[in-house]
Amino acid sequence: MLVVSEFAAGVIRQMTDHYSAAEESGLRIIVGPTAFIRTASLVRGPRDGDLVCEAPGGVLVFVDGRSVGAVRGHELDASVGSDGAVRFVLRPRGARHVTRLEHAA
Repeated sequence: MLVVSEFAAGVIRQMTDHYSAAEESGLRIIVGPTAFIRTASLVRGPRDGDLVCEAPGGVLVFVDGRSVGAVRGHELDASVGSDGAVRFVLRPRGARHVTRLEHAA
């Protein structure tokens, strides 16, 4: 099962609220064999064979059926750039999230 971070869920919620009034709308991801997100897109509902994951706040994430094995043991997270661009990433569960680099003096 895929875990979705609270931050990623909030980003997806904002996107789906703006994109669609459909109750079943969510983020659909297609993942490569090394847990690299090849495609992330907003959709109005799951496709046949998709794994449906309910994230915090009732946000829906649909995982392409062929990608299910690649997301096991991972957490979906998001970042928003200064230009407003959203980037989704899969991290192994329990991996430390580095928000900035520390330089030794």
